[in-house]
Amino acid sequence: MLKLKRIKYHADDLQDVLFTLKKMGERPDQFAFKSLHTKNLYVLFTRNTRGQKLADSFDAGLKKASKGGELKRLAEEHGINQDPA
Repeated sequence: MLKLKRIKYHADDLQDVLFTLKKMGERPDQFAFKSLHTKNLYVLFTRNTRGQKLADSFDAGLKKASKGGELKRLAEEHGINQDPA
């Protein structure tokens, strides 16, 4: 979609992007890469039945990871402060 200029920006894991570009036969130097580090991350879902199911599944998984201590472990492992600001 970037190549077709249907979108201007895309957020994804850099390694996934580079892998996909290689698979498509595209050169990374044709795109601008910028890393953004933010405390406020949002996951977007389409506003339809499928999107709602995905959002509900995501929320349930996040709650499970939080209750099980996995989120806390990952935050500590990566030096992420979980205190609300």
